[in-house]
Amino acid sequence: MDYQTTASTSEVLEKQHDCHKAAEAALCSMLKMLESYGFDRTEVVLSLADAIDDQILLIAQDA
Repeated sequence: MDYQTTASTSEVLEKQHDCHKAAEAALCSMLKMLESYGFDRTEVVLSLADAIDDQILLIAQDA
């Protein structure tokens, strides 16, 4: 079998765009759900930002 070992720039950009859209949709859905349970949107977003910062630091340490 012949496997393509490199991806074109457009393929990489498309996958990044798809990932971004999927993450954005999941975040919007989660925010709506938490708001429906009475959580404050601003507090949730700030808490998520802190959690994301922690994950970024973990990724940086692994690199």
